[in-house]
Amino acid sequence: MDLPTLALHADDHLALTRDLAPPLHPSTTFRYPSDPADLIPASEQSIYENSTDDKGKPKYIYSRLTAPTLTRTEAVLSGIMDAPTVLYSSGLAAAHAVLTFLKPKRILIGEGGYHGVHALIEQLARLSPGSFQKDGIDADIGPDDIVWVENPLNPYGTINDLALLSQKAHSIGAKICVDMTFAPPPMSSTSHIWDELELDFVMHSCTKYFGGHSDLLSGSVSTRDEEAHKALLTERTFWGSTPGSMEQWLLLRSLRTLDMRVRQQSTTATILAQKLFELAASSTSPIQSVHHASLQPASLTASLFPSGLYPACFAIVLRTGDLAKRFPSKLKVFNHCTSLGGVESCVEWRAMSDATCDPGLVRISVGVEASEDLVRDFVQGLEALDKEVTT
Repeated sequence: MDLPTLALHADDHLALTRDLAPPLHPSTTFRYPSDPADLIPASEQSIYENSTDDKGKPKYIYSRLTAPTLTRTEAVLSGIMDAPTVLYSSGLAAAHAVLTFLKPKRILIGEGGYHGVHALIEQLARLSPGSFQKDGIDADIGPDDIVWVENPLNPYGTINDLALLSQKAHSIGAKICVDMTFAPPPMSSTSHIWDELELDFVMHSCTKYFGGHSDLLSGSVSTRDEEAHKALLTERTFWGSTPGSMEQWLLLRSLRTLDMRVRQQSTTATILAQKLFELAASSTSPIQSVHHASLQPASLTASLFPSGLYPACFAIVLRTGDLAKRFPSKLKVFNHCTSLGGVESCVEWRAMSDATCDPGLVRISVGVEASEDLVRDFVQGLEALDKEVTT
């Protein structure tokens, strides 16, 4: 089945009722079988995996292990990612899960990217001296290390050469994990991810495009390594990072419309990025630079974005930090707030949430509004900014 169909039907076999819309199951605990013959003690089974009965139906015990809504949501996301997927309470919880499962000596990670992951690595290194040491992406690699890549890179929406980095990791027996929050399917190709790049782990902040409505926190890790998948399920139980039932249900609802949302957002973002690139060519423009994958060489982007859908989140850098600070207030359709991936378009003077970024950087997250309205809003916003600073 193709992605739009998978998003709607990958969990059909797990339905416990005849409701067309999946019901929310808020219960934290579930009755054991009434027949003593069906009671199997924990010493004789693994209760930390998605255990099933003789009819293939999941056995629910306690919601920190798994629950009906969680099982359905993971089934849909596994279908979308074409790999077994584990859900977590946030994107950072998902990153934490991969890093603590592997416990690398060093983490080869590039400059920039999401500042929260860099802070997480520093916390892990403090708690475990000799492990989780951060190094540059170009450093020599050992078999006990991990390559950690954001692709596309937050906040710029630009991409790295994943084939080169994957080869670098696997040539010595190391692992590679790619945070692909900025490029969910249908932007990215799962066959390229798993069959060509042979990535070990793919992480997403489900808060963003998978959630898509700015109303839930969640994260995910996908892997085709069966033993790693089982271990991640077990460790999630003890880390206490299972998402809540409401978040599971909201995410399941959102995944149903993932394909149409992302296609609209990507198409509009590329139109806007191209327009801003044209405007930046003027010597009087307040825009110093525009960063978007569509502006990178096709030789680098074609394999990751075979459908021609580029990231819907990207960045511009204005000529001064003061211009970047003033600009969001000139927009009427875009909301000034952090985060990305929602149906509402947002901009952020990135200095508000990331102390390490260029003070002139404005991150743009394109929603599902009409492309003409968003382009028009940016044009009038830039004109209003220019008028303010010249009067």
